[in-house]
Amino acid sequence: MRRIKPDSDNHVIHSIGARSADGGDVYIATTKLFGKAHVIIDATMRLTKGNQRGIIGFGGNCNDSYHPQFEGSIAYLPSFVPGLVVGVEYRTKPRNQNFMPEGNCFDACATYFVNKHLNVTLAHVPLGTTAPYH
Repeated sequence: MRRIKPDSDNHVIHSIGARSADGGDVYIATTKLFGKAHVIIDATMRLTKGNQRGIIGFGGNCNDSYHPQFEGSIAYLPSFVPGLVVGVEYRTKPRNQNFMPEGNCFDACATYFVNKHLNVTLAHVPLGTTAPYH
């Protein structure tokens, strides 16, 4: 279970429509390595009611119960460039509030492991609308 630290100012959390300032998620994940194909696949099912991953509270005027959300990622480790990993990730998120609708997350990254102590990562993480000011 992942614990989210509550916001110190519950007034802000409640004023934007969250039912609670703190909460947690329960999830199960599985990962499979396909060695001959140089591919790693991960799938996760998360029970959550977090708004923007719990950053702006839990639950809302549209939904205040736990619902399953899917997360998945796939990574490719090309044999022709040892140390390189290229991957994508997708995550669904609940729609708990009318005030602050949130969309699903997607990201893509490339990481090069220079050695066992250093890697260099390039990532594209379009967050979309997160906590808009009205």
